[in-house]
This record gives sequence, C-alpha cells and structure tokens, in this order.
Amino acid sequence: MFTLLSPSALLALGALVVPLAIYLWNRRPGRTVQVGSLRWLEAGANRRLRRLSPEQLLLFLLRVSVLSLLALALAGPVWQRPAQPLRGPVLISPELLTSGGVEAVRPQIDSLRRRGHSLRLLQRGFPLIPTAAWLRPDSAYPASQKPQPVENLWARLQQATDSFPQGRLWAFTSARLRHFQGNRPALSRRLAWTAIPLDDSTTWVQAAFRPSPATLTLLLGHSAENRTTFRTIMRPVSSQPIDVPGLGNWQYQTSADRALLVSATDTIPVQTDAWRVWVRMAPAYAEEARHVRAALRAAALGVAMPLQLVVSADAPPAAQPLDWVFWLTDAPLPTELKASMATGLNVWQVAAGPGKAVATHFAPFPEGPVVPVQRRDKAVPMSRALALWADATGQPLLTYTPAQKGGHYQLHTRFQAGWSELGETAELPALLLPLLHPKPALNPAHDFRTLPPSVLQRFDDTQPVLQSVVKSPVAVDLRVWWILAAGILWAFERLVASRQARVSASNASAV
Repeated sequence: MFTLLSPSALLALGALVVPLAIYLWNRRPGRTVQVGSLRWLEAGANRRLRRLSPEQLLLFLLRVSVLSLLALALAGPVWQRPAQPLRGPVLISPELLTSGGVEAVRPQIDSLRRRGHSLRLLQRGFPLIPTAAWLRPDSAYPASQKPQPVENLWARLQQATDSFPQGRLWAFTSARLRHFQGNRPALSRRLAWTAIPLDDSTTWVQAAFRPSPATLTLLLGHSAENRTTFRTIMRPVSSQPIDVPGLGNWQYQTSADRALLVSATDTIPVQTDAWRVWVRMAPAYAEEARHVRAALRAAALGVAMPLQLVVSADAPPAAQPLDWVFWLTDAPLPTELKASMATGLNVWQVAAGPGKAVATHFAPFPEGPVVPVQRRDKAVPMSRALALWADATGQPLLTYTPAQKGGHYQLHTRFQAGWSELGETAELPALLLPLLHPKPALNPAHDFRTLPPSVLQRFDDTQPVLQSVVKSPVAVDLRVWWILAAGILWAFERLVASRQARVSASNASAV
C-alpha cells in the first residue's frame, strides 16, 4: 500500500507553475516584419518547417516530471507491505521422522507446511528439515542399527517454547517412555503436542555369563509397547558362530584377561568368574551365619554364575578376590577390607553388641507378610548412608554407603531369634537377591515402552490458545528511488536541451 509520511510537502508541487509559465511564454505569437519580397525566403522556410520537432513540449514534460518527483520525495513516499501472521515451526522428533509412525500424521503436517509453517527437527539447534528429506526421510536420515543417544523431550519442548517465543508451535513425537524423563512439565498453551505410539519392539542381549567351561548363559531382553521382560537361554561354547534367536550370529572371543560375545552391531562382555562370597563368623553369631548361608544358597538359584561360599572364623586373605564379605562379628572391620570396597568389594555388617529393645515390624513386600522386629542397634546411620529398608516407624533397618565401585551395607538388626524374624521368612532370598547380585542396568535405548494413557495428550485434546500475533508491517522507503529517478530525468532533460541548442545554432547559420 502506497502512503506518504509528510503529505503537506505536496505543496511543493506549486513550483510546477514556473516551467508552465516559461513554456507558455515561449509560445507567444511572432512579430510581423515588412520585407520587400518573399521570393528568396520560401526555400529556407520550407526547410525549417520540415525540421520542426516537439522538443519544446518534451523539455516541458521532463522539467515538470523532475519537479514533481522532487516534491513527492519531500512528502516521504513509502510502500507498506500488509502484515502477515507469525507462523511457528512444526517440530518433529528424529525417531518419529525415521519410523513408519510418521505416516499417521503426514497429512496433517503437509497441511501445515502448505500454510507456510517450517519443518524442524526436535533436537539441539532445531535444524530445518529440507523438503527432500521430508518426502524421503529414509534417504536423508538412514536408520542406524546401533542404539542412539536418548534425549529428554520434556526439556526439548520447553526449550522450543523459549526459542520461538511468538506464534503457535506444533510438536510431533513418538510416545516412547525413554524420551520423557521425570515429571511432565507445565507446557505452554501455544504448543500443540501430538505423541504417536510406535507399534514395534526390540530384542537384545542384556548380559552374558559362562557358568562352566562348555556353557554360555545369555540374558535376553525384550521391550514392547506395554512392558520389558527378560529371559535366559543356554548355548554351548564354540568357536563357530552362535545363533541367538532374532539377533543373528554371534562370535565368542577370548583373550588373556577377558571374554567377549561379538555380533555385527554389538559387543557384550562375558562374565566368567564365580559369585565369590566369604562369611566371617564369630561363635556368638553362629545362628546368624546359619540364616545367612541358607539365604545365600537359595538366592544363588537366581544367579547365572555358580556360588563359591566360604564360611570361616577367620578374615579372608587380603589377596583373595571376592565379591561379598559378610562380617558377622563384633571385631572392627579391617583396613584392608575398607580399602577393597573402592575396587568393587561389598561388605555386609549386622548390629553389634546387645542392642536395644523395640516393638515394630518390617513389611518387605506390599502383599507379603509382616516381619516382627524386636531389637535393633544403637548406632546412628552415617550422613552419606542411603536407607534401603525401613521399619514401620520409619527408622532405617538396612543402610548403604557407596564407596566408588563397592559399598558398605549395615543391617541395624539381625536375622536370628530375639532380634527379628527375618531369618525365618521365606521371602528373605528374594529380598536379598537384588542387593547381592543386581541385574545389569537397562540401556534406555532398549526401552520401547510407551507413556501411560494418563500422560498422553492428543492434539485434539490440547487446542492452543488462539493468538492474533502478527508481524509488524514492513515499510519500504521510496524516497531514494524517486530522487534517483528525478536525477535520471534531469540528465535526460539536459541532453535534450543541449541538442535543441545545437539545432537552433545550425538553423541560424543556415539563414
């Protein structure tokens, strides 16, 4: 739209009276001159009539145009483009873009793209998705067989609302639980978020063990939309490729210090050492040692590696490699054992001394039996200790103090009669197994579970607040162009005027 910043400057157009007056003055009628005869003037008059041209009119128009352009330039002409609404980007998570689930929302995203919304990846920097990559994401973003790093999309969605502070935002992600860590934040109402469940699953080798020279035990994980499960399979040790259901062939490789199970895309260390446990027992702790030994043997049924259990009245040798030491004595813990905790040793101690009488209980499982506790020690837990078990009054029964690779477990009661009935409960092996031999940590990239329905929020349920956010009108200043046009016309006017002067001089000389 064409507008003027200073319309009053149009009064300068009154200067057009000057060239108009000059033009009208030059058109006054000629004077009559008395001559004796026209005989010798007829030929010259005919030549001048043939050379008549509209140069005077052209000069007038050029001069009027120059003055008009200068006057309009003083009025401040601008061209204002109409205001356009701000169009926020459409954010697509990389996992969704490279999966078949994107076809469920492709029509909706195409509609937004045709309306002028840009497509961006929901990752660091929010890079643009080229049109070719959107039409064929498999060629632009080839899928990798290795697990990819897992991002917290809750944080990315919040970052997107900060990076694009105006306009409506659209986000399309997968609904996999691994990408949404922690509690759901309060997302901006400008954001329309659609989570797409991906109907697929994965199977992987979680861990590998060699319980005997001729046998491999593989722990296979399987994750689907609703849950993650584990199962074990047995395979013979062989130099030939080892077939794993659904995972192709693997090769068992050994070296001087380790064993590996290798496939085309993954490498799993093979545990070859037994589960080595030493129970240091004082005579006063004979009943305690009996309960510990029975619980360890029962728990060993759930461990892939065989149990090497030693119950002795002596402390373990300093050079002997061990996984666990149960210190069932009032004697102080040796310095060598304290130092070994930094390299992976775990030490279990029970309450020492006579303790104090209490009347409470411990419920190890929500649906399990309640275990009475009659006595506990007087020790105050260390400030760094984590409470793993607690009684009905909230007092810790079992605390854990980490020490680099290992740690110190302190039971503030005992398993034997007179202290508690933990030694008699059938749930004790299941209660100890996750502590004594935890399963390897699950790689988040293997977790294919989806968000629960209470967290999933479809686009139709989350209409963003309608905002009339528009861009400011863009005003293009035309003054410099009008002055430039006036200069060009003025140069042309000078050229025409100089030509007219030459023609007039030539006619005068001819006469």
